[in-house]
Amino acid sequence: MREINQFAICNELPAAMHQRLVAYADAHWSMRKGMDAEAVLRGFPRCARSDVMMLLYSDLLKAVPLFVGSPPGFIEDCACAFEPNIYLQGDYLMQKGEVGGEMMFIRLGSVIVVDDDTVLRALPPWERIKAAGTEGNDASELQFVSVVDFCLSASLNPNLNLPAVAGCVVAIRGEKEFIGEGALVDGKRRSMSILARSTFCHTLHITRSSFDYILPHYPSIQKRITRIHRTRETSIRPSLRSTPEAVPAAKHRRPSDEAYR
Repeated sequence: MREINQFAICNELPAAMHQRLVAYADAHWSMRKGMDAEAVLRGFPRCARSDVMMLLYSDLLKAVPLFVGSPPGFIEDCACAFEPNIYLQGDYLMQKGEVGGEMMFIRLGSVIVVDDDTVLRALPPWERIKAAGTEGNDASELQFVSVVDFCLSASLNPNLNLPAVAGCVVAIRGEKEFIGEGALVDGKRRSMSILARSTFCHTLHITRSSFDYILPHYPSIQKRITRIHRTRETSIRPSLRSTPEAVPAAKHRRPSDEAYR
């Protein structure tokens, strides 16, 4: 923490950016207790690393439907390929239009799947709007200062009457689910954006190179992932077809970024 504070002071970082770095450090500490498992295990034989990783991620490996009933070799390969990461609420895990380089398993927390085009029709970036009040919710005083705020409020307050939000948040994914498989299955750019919904979100990544190395050895798993992706696509796309023609997507900043300018 001292290094972060010194770095922020030396580089004259804005207070909001400094606080966000501290929040990342706190989240990493709470999840890793100051230890970097990858660094500690580097140099050990694969059998030792595999045993440790299987133990560390046993909660996820036992609960994710994709792993239940899968060949032991596949589970072991994935455990060794996992790359942990932590996101704070409002962070983009993935952004529509970018080249997909990994799929992610959600270990802790939740995310929202967002259709950027629908969001931009509902709320131009950084334009302040007020929501209509509803019975039992004083929404008339709510203000949204960014696309991220807008989507998070829609997902965290489902009882609010926000007509403009229809179609923006197309899905919520929680613990023990995986996301981002589409770009690896189809080789296409991301078709949706994904934001961290919980205070912090702990994910385990499998990169494209690991994905391409592991899956050819397990064709049944490859077919299962493809089938899940197709099912997700068909459940989302009908609602999007009924929306007006999309405006070009734009890069969005996090709410705190406005303070950096």
